[in-house]
Amino acid sequence: MLKNLSLAWALAAAIAAPESAAVGQLNDPAAAERIAPSAGKGLRAGNDDILVIGIRLRGEAIGGVAPVRRIDAGEIASYGAGTVSDLVEALEPETRGNSGAASPPQIVLLNGSRIANFSDIGGLPAEAIQRIDILPEEVALAYGYPAGARVLNLVTRERFRALTLDSSAGAATRGGRYSLSTDWNLARIRGESRIIVDLSLARDGALDESERDIPLAPAGPLFAAGGNAAAPVFGAEIDPALSALAGTIVTVAPVPGTTQTLAQFAVGAQSPAQTDLRPFRTLLPETTRFVLGASISRPLFSRIAATISGRVTSTRSESGFGRAPVELFVPDANPFSPFASDVLLLGLAPAPLRRDSRTDTARLSALFSGDFGLWRWTATATGEHAYATTRDSGRVDTAALQARVLAADPAANPFAAIAGPFDPAARLSSSRSRRGAIDLSAAGPLARLPAGDLFLSLSASAEHLGLVSRGFEAPGPARLARTQTWAAASLDAPLSRGNASLGGLAANFNVTVRNIPRFGWLRTWGAGLRWAPDPIVSFNLSYIDDDGFPTLQEIGEPVVPIPSFLIFDPIRGETVSVTRLEGGNPLLHPNNRRERKIEAILRPPGAAGITLSVNYSEVDLDNPIATFPIVSPDLEAAFPGRFQRDGSGRLILVDARAISVASSHFRGLRSGLQYVTQPAPGDRNPTRFAASLFHTWRFRNDIRTVAGGPVLDLLDGAAVGPRGGVPRHLIEGNARLTRGALGAFVSGSWQADSLVRGGSGDLIYADRPRLNAWLFLNLGQLGSASSLPAWLRAGRLTLSVENALDARLQVRDAAGQTPFAFHPAYLDPQGRTLRIGFRTFIK
Repeated sequence: MLKNLSLAWALAAAIAAPESAAVGQLNDPAAAERIAPSAGKGLRAGNDDILVIGIRLRGEAIGGVAPVRRIDAGEIASYGAGTVSDLVEALEPETRGNSGAASPPQIVLLNGSRIANFSDIGGLPAEAIQRIDILPEEVALAYGYPAGARVLNLVTRERFRALTLDSSAGAATRGGRYSLSTDWNLARIRGESRIIVDLSLARDGALDESERDIPLAPAGPLFAAGGNAAAPVFGAEIDPALSALAGTIVTVAPVPGTTQTLAQFAVGAQSPAQTDLRPFRTLLPETTRFVLGASISRPLFSRIAATISGRVTSTRSESGFGRAPVELFVPDANPFSPFASDVLLLGLAPAPLRRDSRTDTARLSALFSGDFGLWRWTATATGEHAYATTRDSGRVDTAALQARVLAADPAANPFAAIAGPFDPAARLSSSRSRRGAIDLSAAGPLARLPAGDLFLSLSASAEHLGLVSRGFEAPGPARLARTQTWAAASLDAPLSRGNASLGGLAANFNVTVRNIPRFGWLRTWGAGLRWAPDPIVSFNLSYIDDDGFPTLQEIGEPVVPIPSFLIFDPIRGETVSVTRLEGGNPLLHPNNRRERKIEAILRPPGAAGITLSVNYSEVDLDNPIATFPIVSPDLEAAFPGRFQRDGSGRLILVDARAISVASSHFRGLRSGLQYVTQPAPGDRNPTRFAASLFHTWRFRNDIRTVAGGPVLDLLDGAAVGPRGGVPRHLIEGNARLTRGALGAFVSGSWQADSLVRGGSGDLIYADRPRLNAWLFLNLGQLGSASSLPAWLRAGRLTLSVENALDARLQVRDAAGQTPFAFHPAYLDPQGRTLRIGFRTFIK
């Protein structure tokens, strides 16, 4: 009993200490779990005695779930991140899910509360964050979010004020590509009040094919300046008389520059004219981006706060696709034709074919939050408007010229006209979308159970969406509208409060219903179990059955063709230039996802700072949405309407719009090891080191395209993307080291090789290493910093290198050759990139 009383007095003193002292004691998440009642654990005072003491940190998340990891201000600084966005990106490897598909974005809370939009706080300086709690995925349910990604709770400092300027410049070491950016942020935080204003400007230069080691495109049905003559059926003989003059069968010949006779055509027979289009084709577009945002948060009453935020964004990109192809059909009866049969003239428009895309968005949000007794509630209203346009220039209209050629107009010599000029034919597609939404959520204790509070979360939402779109060839605009509603409830029940035999045990059950026009009522339900038999180990089990649906954009975006898109056709074993269609598909279906997951986290005793984690998941989907930017015999057999070929069997068009496939399945294991040094108490300038290593092992990843059709094993020979099949193994790691003014951050990954089987032979995708490095110097921590101006003392110099190994994906066929469409510059055009930056505060 005396031992118990002594322990109680010691903990009572800790509770009475200032928050900063409590934070220092709780930097170790395991320690936090031993103390915080929200972890559902207690302290062992004797063999069977359990003592539960409550400490609630400022900004702690609701729901009573202990964080997987807690990151203090010192460790935050060791990342060298400039903004909250950079910080969240750096944490992505340890917050990513293991679902086998694209992981949902992290859910971010601020001071334990919902935010209207992450972009409202993304530009906030990382120095404004006092700590970060990485929370399990089920915490998302307590805030009315769907499960699927871990939750980041960012807790700001009590007081912070600064004007931040961050500018950087970067360039690819192979040349051709540059980038410039500047960001301004004004932030003022005082308790629950904050003002954030940010302005961002960025520009990335275009990267042309001529700036990389890409050879000329392989021979095919060549379009060239000046024109080539060919038979209407590709590869057929043009004219026996021409073949007789040339001494060989002639299937293509350049158009002579003077009078057109058979003898002149015979001179260049089988040596078609070629035009170098590499200077007019971009590997990466030129882009500019402008962002202006503001967010103001104020307490209205003692327990109610309001946040008003707005944001405008303008993005523009310019791409080059070479020069528009021109085709003229010349009948044998045309007076200018020397041939005894019909021919095709294949030329190029004189002006480059360019595409200018622009997207402007505006958003306004109002969020109200407060406490009602022990319950916390939020209400959010959001309005968004977006306008996007895509304009092509350099296209031509040959309809009038073709009509004159067919009519044998004596003033329309097709062999001279094929060189241009032509009538211009600019094309424009556009889409205008709007969104209005109201979200309500409330969470708090419903009843008191022997093991703790029965916690209930309720949420509801109503959303109106509208989309007006018009494609290049559409006779008029297409209009879509949808008003969708949903409601959700989540119940957390503690089953054991941490007794000596069972430990901490809690269960969760959640359900969501949605009413989606056209798709009807959809439902989601799930359950989970959290068990911590000891403070050093915990287990999480979860199951979710989720009905999903396509977005309005996936259904109704305008169809936009991408001309001269190079793709490898494995059926014929050749690289071809096709038209690729992108945009919405009105025939998409609702889908269903069933996910089972078990996770174990271990913090070995006597090994401070080490955390081991293992996550196994199984995911089965019915009618998932997929895109197919590549060609394979299985895909073409399943969706023959998505691929078009000419009379010779040559591929000319690929419809890569989203499509619903029959099913997909995933099984995988993700394990991790993390180590963070524990600074000695009282060390005001510690050396900090942290490292993490994650391994993803995929046991199954396959797709069935149509019911009853073949299964495409993405781990063994199948692929649905241009970067090959899914590698069975993925290793990711990073390390951070800071000491005084200097800091370094290194991250890297490695993917195993993969094999893709095709009709004309197998393709081998080599393994893919990647390494990034980041160095920073805090000028204010230098020994001579006192003599520097204030703005320099607050400054930070950064040097980063992305893809430090200049690694590019290598693809080889069975003969060891690289198909033209898989040239490394197409797959990884930028390569190694160096960036230097300067950042400073004005307080």
